[in-house]
Amino acid sequence: MQLMKTTPKTKPNPENQLIFSAAELYKKDEGKTEEFHLEVDQTFEGDEFKLKSPINTDVTLMKIEKGIAVILENFTYDIEAECSRCLKKIKLHMEIPMLERSFFFERPAKVEDERDLFIVDMKRMEVDLLEFFRQEILLHYDPFQVCSVSCKGICLTCGKDRNKAECGHDDIEKVDSLEPPIEAIQPFKDLKSKLKKR
Repeated sequence: MQLMKTTPKTKPNPENQLIFSAAELYKKDEGKTEEFHLEVDQTFEGDEFKLKSPINTDVTLMKIEKGIAVILENFTYDIEAECSRCLKKIKLHMEIPMLERSFFFERPAKVEDERDLFIVDMKRMEVDLLEFFRQEILLHYDPFQVCSVSCKGICLTCGKDRNKAECGHDDIEKVDSLEPPIEAIQPFKDLKSKLKKR
């Protein structure tokens, strides 16, 4: 893990590179900021996604009335995905121009979404960005990716990768044969004529 351009006030917790002290900023007036560049090789629990590079971003911590606003600019990382046609592993480079979340000093009286609530650890006077990062990466993760626009995908009949060799099966006919009958798509198609017969 590597941290660059970091002042002593924003030095990360040695046990977690995404936890920062809010003690000095808490004492300052509203609108005061601390800025630094973050480059961190972070892992996340679970198998929702897999990063293939460090996360790079410019971070601004700004004192606001009820907490600290965390502003991320040029948030970039590489992520592993799977081609939805041929199932091959691919690496995607992601760039998010700007992200922002408010970390409150006290829990608000009204909370619309618990998952979107971030609180400053007032006991330790720390801001933990781990969940903020995880949510944003997951939000911008689209599992339906293709390795290339020309990818032929997997044969629906035999399961062979058609990018490597043609297998002779016509999946288009198979897909067409699975289409529901017109009655299922338009159930009231002949209703008018049936009512006239009565």
